[in-house]
Amino acid sequence: MSARTVWLALACLGFLGACRRDTRAAPFECQSCHAELTAALAASMHARGQALASAAHVPEGAVAGFLVTHLDGGLDVRWTDADGGHRHGAARFTLGVEPLVQLAVETADGRLQVPPIGWGRDAGWVALRSSAGDWRGPAFSWNGACAPCHATGFRVGALGDGGFESRWSALSVSCAACHGDAAGHRQWVEAGRPAADAAGFARSLRQRARFSFDDGGAIAKGTGVAADQQTLACAPCHSRRRALIDGDEGADFFDRFEPELMRPAAFAFDGRALDEVYEAGPFLMSRMHGAGVRCSDCHDPHRGGLRAQGDALCARCHRESTFATTTHHQHPRGAVSCASCHLPTVTVLGVDGRHDHSLRRPGREVCLGCHQTLPPTTARLRVEEEATLAFEAVAKERVDAAWRLARVSSASRVSSFELASLLALRTGPWTGADVELLSRAARGDDWLRYGAARALVHAPAGVRREVGLALLRDVRRAVRVQAGRALAADGVVPPGLLLEVETAEQVNAFRGEAWLTRSELARARGDDEQAQRLLEEGLWRQPDFVPLAVNLADLRRGEAVALLAAAAEEEGPWQQSAAYALGLARWRVKDRAGAVAALSAAARDGSPRHLVAWCLVEREAHGVVAGWAALDSALVRAPGAAALLELWEEWATGANDSVRVAALKQERARWAPP
Repeated sequence: MSARTVWLALACLGFLGACRRDTRAAPFECQSCHAELTAALAASMHARGQALASAAHVPEGAVAGFLVTHLDGGLDVRWTDADGGHRHGAARFTLGVEPLVQLAVETADGRLQVPPIGWGRDAGWVALRSSAGDWRGPAFSWNGACAPCHATGFRVGALGDGGFESRWSALSVSCAACHGDAAGHRQWVEAGRPAADAAGFARSLRQRARFSFDDGGAIAKGTGVAADQQTLACAPCHSRRRALIDGDEGADFFDRFEPELMRPAAFAFDGRALDEVYEAGPFLMSRMHGAGVRCSDCHDPHRGGLRAQGDALCARCHRESTFATTTHHQHPRGAVSCASCHLPTVTVLGVDGRHDHSLRRPGREVCLGCHQTLPPTTARLRVEEEATLAFEAVAKERVDAAWRLARVSSASRVSSFELASLLALRTGPWTGADVELLSRAARGDDWLRYGAARALVHAPAGVRREVGLALLRDVRRAVRVQAGRALAADGVVPPGLLLEVETAEQVNAFRGEAWLTRSELARARGDDEQAQRLLEEGLWRQPDFVPLAVNLADLRRGEAVALLAAAAEEEGPWQQSAAYALGLARWRVKDRAGAVAALSAAARDGSPRHLVAWCLVEREAHGVVAGWAALDSALVRAPGAAALLELWEEWATGANDSVRVAALKQERARWAPP
């Protein structure tokens, strides 16, 4: 055995030595009673989704500046850094099966990161595209971003120095990943297996209702539909979410995570997924979920595959005589499948097609995925639903957002996930209808209360306190933490909850956003010095997380221009925010030309806030006529934006301009309820 082989073996033992044995049942402990199920799981992509890296997993190859070679049975990866330095590291783990296998590579500072390359049996070595930034950043951390879903019983163990002390009970997805602690199940078996849906586990995952055509309809109706526990059991790995605590798989989803809701960059206004949002959120929006369909009705939870292939899966609940016809799908027989229209794919990482699980009636954009043009007979597909209109109005901060949100909140087919998302996006100006909806949501189900807590940060101060005080005592940690952040500056958050909020950030200490939140909490209690230190620490850990620099510039205004200049030039998701802050900083130092240029650049994203600032500096720098010209241009970019209409009213009434006042009245009428 070579010295290199010994070194690799010891290194792997070092990683695996952090494994902590617990009471969860491993597959070999389950197979004595569940041999068929454990065999199915062992062959699934869940169980094969992570393994110790070896030369047997992938061939050698080179792509996108990375060279993968076999070395003593292991994998060595070489690359060149931006500074021209040549680097290399051992691949410790492989991630994924199909369509690609990726590598967790040890970098020079001992962290495990996943570079933007992958190997597929059909594709070979390919470069992967992502908008998540540099591959050495938090979004590609094996410990923080990958392993929690690819392993079982994983504890991230983020350390104060930026490192990790991670532990796990199984390297891949085992029985315990979904079923949780087996101690109660063992007791149930020893007690003679008394009648119990959960069989001793913390929750029952046997939630498949009975669907039948007994009423003679075209769509099967379900009986025995239960409150959904399956989707939330899958959501920890099949949704975008942020951890609140490190581990505890037996806890409720909302006690472990704060989920990401709908937002324009990830979802189209009609609800289609535009990015990797996984499956839970879209499925919660679907009419099928509302009718009682659960994950395991379509997916075999152990084998991992579908319960039937192609349209045969859908025909289990949808009569072929009604739906597998040209009258229904308007295509020649065999030209399309149900999934073609109702489960369109979005490609992530440039190669991986993911099905949208919102299962909506296809709109024009879905059709245009195959057709360059649409004939007039498809005009009905242009009909927009209330939820679509509300999402667009709220996201664009239009003046019609309040009444559209109120209207959609009373629609029976709008899911709690959608309504929570719309609430969280609502920025104002707030109306009585908004306050009423927020109050109702704060008394609703977990999703609605979570959406209400997310909305507090934008609510008027009195409303924030009135509604938020009850949410501070909520049964779910995610709701409490969101409310605690929103009310931190009001001095009403109990010390115990402040500790919960702080703990959530410590769990995510490897992410710049955690240091941003900790800094905001410090400012809320009046400690600007500590806030500055936290921002500086965050930037040291994640230099490309621009919001840290923006907030630091606000605290160190004398250095603001220097802190923000580079970020405002760097293309990326934060460029306009940096340009906006830079414009304000330049205005403060009397650099009018620089301020106009920066705020003009910020306004390119169409944000009403950025557009208003641009209009104001144009007016101040170049006069009233230039200000009105900027406002006219801004309204073309963001028609109906409430903040722009307010600016219009202020300028027109201040100048006693009856023509513009009349024009504003007409513009407001355009957005009024029909």
